[in-house]
Amino acid sequence: YEKHDIYELGTEYNDTTFNTAIDGNPLDTAYLQELNTANTTAEMMAVEQKYAALWQEELEAAVANYTAVLSQEDAQAFLEVQEMFTQYETATYVYDSALVLNNKYDIRMGSQAHQLLLAEKRETIRERTIHVKYLQYIQEQAAGVTQYTSLHWEQE
Repeated sequence: YEKHDIYELGTEYNDTTFNTAIDGNPLDTAYLQELNTANTTAEMMAVEQKYAALWQEELEAAVANYTAVLSQEDAQAFLEVQEMFTQYETATYVYDSALVLNNKYDIRMGSQAHQLLLAEKRETIRERTIHVKYLQYIQEQAAGVTQYTSLHWEQE
């Protein structure tokens, strides 16, 4: 995965701690290994489903960790935004699936369409997880925390 320069905003000059943690996270490492050994579309779909679920678990943990350090008011506001993200992600997957799989527009991708839709779902959840972890990271950094909860991975 490419380095996300956006995640350097709000951090100390030349601080690469967050990007290093993201670049070396255990989910991406294991995902790439499993995807590289998948030979069929069905195997690729299974990998995408597995890692979408694992990223979802990671997202839920990140949300719980982050809201635990917020005021009650800020936590409630964040949870409302998080619910909107969940609705967006679900609606997007349902719409995209219906559009691509119903052949109304003569989109003929075969079983590869399923794998690509699952990959998009996994990546959307992955990016949201990283974003939530980053919000907590910059808050931890501002508070002078040295043991970053935001950089802990549930799947380690």
